[in-house]
Amino acid sequence: MSLKQKTISGIAWNTIGKISNQILQFILSVILMRLLLPSDYGLLAMAMVLIGFAGIFSEFGFSSALIQNQNITESHKSSIFWLNIIIGSILTLLFFIFADTFAQFYNNENLTKVIKYLSFSFVISSINIVPGTLLQKEMRYDVINKIDVSIVLLSGILSVFMAFNGWGVMSLVFQSLFSQIVKVPLLYLSTKWKPKFIFNKNSIKELFSYSAYLTGFSIINYGARHSDDLLIGKFMGAESLGIYSRAYSLMLMPITQVISLVSNVMFPALSSIQNDKERVKRIFINVIQTIAFITFPMMIGLIAVADNFILGIFGSKWAEVTPIIQILAFVGVLQTIGNPSGWIYTSQGKTDWMFWWGVFGSGSAVIAIVIGVLIGSIYSVAMAYLIINIILAYPVIAIPGKLINMKFSEVYSSVLSILFVSIIMAVIVFFIGKLLPKSLPASIKLIIQVLLGAIIYLGTMWFFKVEAFDKIKTLTVEQFHFYKNKFALNK
Repeated sequence: MSLKQKTISGIAWNTIGKISNQILQFILSVILMRLLLPSDYGLLAMAMVLIGFAGIFSEFGFSSALIQNQNITESHKSSIFWLNIIIGSILTLLFFIFADTFAQFYNNENLTKVIKYLSFSFVISSINIVPGTLLQKEMRYDVINKIDVSIVLLSGILSVFMAFNGWGVMSLVFQSLFSQIVKVPLLYLSTKWKPKFIFNKNSIKELFSYSAYLTGFSIINYGARHSDDLLIGKFMGAESLGIYSRAYSLMLMPITQVISLVSNVMFPALSSIQNDKERVKRIFINVIQTIAFITFPMMIGLIAVADNFILGIFGSKWAEVTPIIQILAFVGVLQTIGNPSGWIYTSQGKTDWMFWWGVFGSGSAVIAIVIGVLIGSIYSVAMAYLIINIILAYPVIAIPGKLINMKFSEVYSSVLSILFVSIIMAVIVFFIGKLLPKSLPASIKLIIQVLLGAIIYLGTMWFFKVEAFDKIKTLTVEQFHFYKNKFALNK
């Protein structure tokens, strides 16, 4: 199978998996948000700021290094496995011992139990890193996505059962732990890889320079992305953080799902052709265009239907999420374009460039968030985050673009027509919502707006013959014939 067919097959499987995952996660989120309180989500968000930050060190960028390096041996794999186990065990011990100290930082004693239980995620997840990376390197996305969907379903059932029986925030904690535990046998049965008793320092050193810069970037980027959670949790409390974090998660869910379904495939694919700059640029722009085709109408449409979306699905206790999610949806549009730029750095082996961009870009984001917190509300934090994303929109593309001779204008001109059509759709959908009878339940209004929005968006794309729409249509037809012929030959 050619690289193109491998890549498309991987994206196809990722699409099936991520759509299934997103539907399951969304249904579970609706059920859990109706059973739990904003303060429960706030407590989890407080803990995850610390747990997630430390988690960067447990992996230390070695999984990406294993994928990017085309000369990996058993010595590399086993050495990284044992190193991850050691780091994960140390982190588990530290977080278990210092759980009280972390809870005191937030002035919330309820955090102690949450952090102690979550500390075990380090040692459990460290077992999964190498086999999960091997599946990704081999582009076996059919297996990866079957595992992911199974885990989401099983851990989701457990968390709903626990929430229904009054476990509160611990239902979310056990959902996270259980998902890691179930993943262990599924990954090892799928890869049939077993670690050998090899710990070669030279093998680790060969991957270290790549992974060290990548980890440095991840630390800075994580700090910027979660500084809002840290500061809101510290100065505004669990309930405010619960509202803000839910708005951010709901906005980010479709973006992360769409980008990750492509990202897991694009990194190994672009790494394999890293010396052909023109081809990398062409593929990158085409993929950005495809992502924008899916996410732009979702983000801009969310602004138009936010009221009915929150009230109709999650209930009135989450009403304060509405204005936050409207602000952050604009951020989502910008991050659709900016986030995938990391593929360029990693596939070109320029994690040092990525690190220094992280110092500047993430540092700027933290300053903006601090200003928002000082102003004194979760709305000002969201607005500050939007403003800094607008300011950084140019350099986030222009800097990595130099590595593959790609200009900022080439990227944004490729998605301009998609943005224009999405805005037209959102404006019409917004006024449709205003014209609907006030007596209609918010959930019914939402269904009407979403269905009409989809028809308007696709109809406008077809009428104006937008390039992205034609490309996706052509690619879909090509793949249909490819798999039809493949099936006929195998029959």
